[in-house]
Amino acid sequence: MKFFAALAMSLIASFAVPHAGAAQYLTPVDQMEPASLRLTDGWRAEADSRIVALVFELQPGWKTYWRAPGEMGIPPHFDWSGSENLQAADPIWPVPEVHDALGARYPAFSDRLVLPVRLRVADPSAPIRIRMTAAFGVCDDVCIPANAFVEMDLDAAATPGHEAALIEAALASQPVDAGTGGLSTIACSLRSEGHVLELTAQMQFARPVAAEIVMVEAPIEDLWIADADIVQAGATITATTQLDYFGDGPLVLDRALLRLTVIGEGQAVEIHGCPAP
Repeated sequence: MKFFAALAMSLIASFAVPHAGAAQYLTPVDQMEPASLRLTDGWRAEADSRIVALVFELQPGWKTYWRAPGEMGIPPHFDWSGSENLQAADPIWPVPEVHDALGARYPAFSDRLVLPVRLRVADPSAPIRIRMTAAFGVCDDVCIPANAFVEMDLDAAATPGHEAALIEAALASQPVDAGTGGLSTIACSLRSEGHVLELTAQMQFARPVAAEIVMVEAPIEDLWIADADIVQAGATITATTQLDYFGDGPLVLDRALLRLTVIGEGQAVEIHGCPAP
């Protein structure tokens, strides 16, 4: 895989819907394109929220990245600001596959990614008008950026869409929390190396868990996080990574906002917060 190839692709996936809430979708995407993107309706979750899904269809051999793509990946970005009657859109990521390239491992999806999204509406009695742009990476022998536009009108009276089972399966495959995953203790130590911080997380589980990769995330702009080196001894996992901050002023790292995801063998444990030893 050749990362950051000097090649750009603009993928415009515009979906025509015959009338608001109709369960019919037209996808006028050339089959030579490596990926297509569409929105499928789900169901009303609570009074002020609704479950839908973004469906990425990938040509054979192509992959798209998980929410944290690793140090050489292209992070996905979704802009819902053009929508109406929408307060927030929260993706619910399923467990990714682990792929290898040039000696590095990274989380991604092949063939198809069904990404559930929880929409929080301003007025539950009114329709939702979705106008969303997406920027994401797709990879085969090269990695290229893709851009897509999705639009759809959703009726206020939501009944389960014709692809509800597809969304339910994706929701069932999301990472488990620390308690369910058997985490007993976790502690993170920090060591400064010039302007770079080295973070070492030691995780003790009640039983051994598969750990092909450990992804470390922090909600800080201009923060680069390297792929973690992993040492596993029975039920203990030690992950070490480097953090390089390119923003103005000092880096303020709130340990409570750190998120670590242990991924392996089609399973994942998501851990929120990493206190000092």
